[in-house]
Amino acid sequence: MVKLTQAMGALTSRTVLLLGDFMLDHYTIGKVKRISPEAPVPVLNVDEQFDRPGGAGNALLNLVSLGLKVIPIGRLGADNAGQRICESFRKEGIDCKGLFLQTAYATPVKNRLIADNQQLLRLDFEEGSTGLLVEEEVLSFYKEKLSQVDLVAISDYGKGFLTPSLLRAVITLAKEKKIPVIVDPKGKDFSRYRGATIIKPNLSEAQSASRKPLTASLREIALDLLDQTEIEALFITKADKGISLFFRNEEEAHFPVADVRLVRDVTGAGDTVLAVLACCLANGLPLGEAAKLSNIAAGIAVGLVGCARVSLADIRGRLYEEDVMNKICDQKNLFLVEKVLTENSFVLFNLASAEALGREFFINLRQVSQTTHLQVFIFFQEADAETLHFLATLEEVDFLITDQLCLESLLSHFTPEKIFDYSLSV
Repeated sequence: MVKLTQAMGALTSRTVLLLGDFMLDHYTIGKVKRISPEAPVPVLNVDEQFDRPGGAGNALLNLVSLGLKVIPIGRLGADNAGQRICESFRKEGIDCKGLFLQTAYATPVKNRLIADNQQLLRLDFEEGSTGLLVEEEVLSFYKEKLSQVDLVAISDYGKGFLTPSLLRAVITLAKEKKIPVIVDPKGKDFSRYRGATIIKPNLSEAQSASRKPLTASLREIALDLLDQTEIEALFITKADKGISLFFRNEEEAHFPVADVRLVRDVTGAGDTVLAVLACCLANGLPLGEAAKLSNIAAGIAVGLVGCARVSLADIRGRLYEEDVMNKICDQKNLFLVEKVLTENSFVLFNLASAEALGREFFINLRQVSQTTHLQVFIFFQEADAETLHFLATLEEVDFLITDQLCLESLLSHFTPEKIFDYSLSV
């Protein structure tokens, strides 16, 4: 089986067109030290407040963190919340021309009250799907951008933007150009997404949308949904039980979660899975590998509070925990390494032989590893398997390079903060 690091190495920067319901997530974070004398409720002493784009906006930020270019299409209210969402996107270099403002529509806002990494309460501010949606304007923009993209992702939060007629037009136009369409669905009627490539519901959404009784097996539910929607594959997420895939030819595959950790907050985990799935399919990876990488990303997301952004570096870090030899950098995972280096500085240790692994080497390695923003690279072209494994087990070491061409490629784009040379020449 191909290692997941090799699968990630096949990832490159692609363009995804994302349609969906954009909203603003507001976080009110503090501590609870007493119960209110006015009522039997906790008193939250507020320490900080901040905003993040939510809904399809969270999926967008996860796509960006995975190294993808994103063209968003949606609607916002002509209000302060809509303006803050656009400001967040512009800071990421995202063009907001596809986010259409409507004066008769209020941008949905969700205010989460959090104490000690636990959500106490959520306040929702939304006025339903009021306001006339000008679908012709949206479709005109969509047609203009469609030829530039590798995949279309739909993030439906049921806020009224994705009408049946708009969905039908969007999916039909993408199919005509043989562009895959992935849908994160909402509601009980999945026939709205008929003709898409993949639909990605969670287990409860799949059960709710199925016409089968509550006693039906997951396979029966999946086959019914495949029949309703005429899609190629159904990608069902099952929380800590992993992911199940079902195909039109009635084949199926199941991918359990290998590493279940503390679940702090499931908010936005579905958006993370949608982003990883979109990234994998835009790059032509098989669905099985997409499912495994999605499992890892979801596991990272639920361990964080609120809508969290999961990057390739985060997934890479979890893979390194599973197998330290995944630290070896070669031409197959060069894009992944380059993506990491766009966010971090690095130092390079250039080794000639195992004899260089002396006191000076370990003192310098320890010192640079204490600077948290640095990645530590070791170039060791003539290393034997045992020495490589030993170096990979060192917590301070982030990457091992044994390929001269790989090193030259990295150094042509990135300059190390320092080079520790333990050879006759660099």
